[in-house]
Amino acid sequence: MLTSGVNDCVVPSTSSLSQHVSVEEYKQNLTDMIAFLNQEWPLAKILLITATPCIPEKWLEEMTLQWKLHYEDGPVPEQDRTLEHTKLYVDACIAVAERYKEVCLVDAWNAVVNAAGGTSPDLLMDLLP
Repeated sequence: MLTSGVNDCVVPSTSSLSQHVSVEEYKQNLTDMIAFLNQEWPLAKILLITATPCIPEKWLEEMTLQWKLHYEDGPVPEQDRTLEHTKLYVDACIAVAERYKEVCLVDAWNAVVNAAGGTSPDLLMDLLP
């Protein structure tokens, strides 16, 4: 089971740049992981799970709370997530999964969006922690 992309898809213009991975590098990393798993365990079923949507304001609120509790000496958290940027990585994950017949895709993004009825924070609030 491969779940990745949540930290890779931070907005590159923030202080979280050390976590950021470009979409192309993300796709290559997924491809490399799938190739490795296929080589080492050729009979294994691979589940590739997309990132879920986030509520950027809620994310920043939680990161700020954690900063106040544990890291006040470090830099103040910045908004490093957007729905639009995360969706680029979701689409990349789907594109990689479609190239491999042995990969089962779990499209968590669209499952949450469909259950919520959209991507607005008001709709997502009840489904996301």
